Amino acid sequence: MSRIMVTGASGFLGKAVVKAAQAAGAEVVALSRRAAPAEAGVTPVALDLGDHGAPEALEAVLEGVDTVIHAAARLIGTAEEHARDTVGGTAHLTRALEAGGSQVKLVLVSSIAVYDVAAMENGTTLDEDMRLVETAEQRDHYAAAKAEQERHFRLYQGPKQLIRPGAIYGPNNLWSAQLGFAKGSMIFCPGGGALMPAISVERSAAALVRAALAEGSGATVNLIDPDPPTQGEWLAALGLRKIAVPLGLVYLVGALTGRGPAWQARFRPLRYDTSRAEALLEGVPHPGFAEAVKAAKAEERA
Repeated sequence: MSRIMVTGASGFLGKAVVKAAQAAGAEVVALSRRAAPAEAGVTPVALDLGDHGAPEALEAVLEGVDTVIHAAARLIGTAEEHARDTVGGTAHLTRALEAGGSQVKLVLVSSIAVYDVAAMENGTTLDEDMRLVETAEQRDHYAAAKAEQERHFRLYQGPKQLIRPGAIYGPNNLWSAQLGFAKGSMIFCPGGGALMPAISVERSAAALVRAALAEGSGATVNLIDPDPPTQGEWLAALGLRKIAVPLGLVYLVGALTGRGPAWQARFRPLRYDTSRAEALLEGVPHPGFAEAVKAAKAEERA
């Protein structure tokens, strides 16, 4: 039986990964800052990966672990907070893995935010070989930290796979900043018809567990469903009213307010090469975006 450690196990994606790993028959070590109650097949561990003593503490936790799905990361905050939690936490994890002989497979949950989208042309097809951001000025602190996190990942000498999810949605998490700006029930939507790099939390978790259980290293995967909705289709599924705003105006306001690269990256209308994601998710049920949102809403009400 495989033993998988999931970092960030108490988060939105982490909880789904723990559930998917259990469903696949794996034993799970669920690592988070505050340990959850123990349950059958899951060993909860409380550990802050950003602490200086984390590498030494991890060596004992990793005993018997076959694979680590590293989902822990900071989503918002200052440059210093991202450096401590996302970059520092990954550096501490890889140090502990190397101390154990680099035999454990590492599956890193990165993000498609690492791409230098602001420098792309409208309509570009995004694939796994596109150029990444190097500084926060090219997008934001989150993207820069995730790109730096990937550099630590690439230095790890053991088996590994890099997964870059798009906009992950699911129960109690049905909004994306790429949809625009909310004003009551109205949404001012830049462009209005751009494709959204959507992937449900359940399919994200299934892909990560598949990557964890596969032998050896795997190719980088942009985790996006093959039939992504447009901004308008996403908002319609949520029952929200869209007011389309010209992209040129949004880019101009962004430049005037110091948010130029961030808004250009957030709202750039792109196409997505999903061939690697489709291969990884072959056979995993996909009800379609509208049905998945309907099911998520029903779960929220339950």
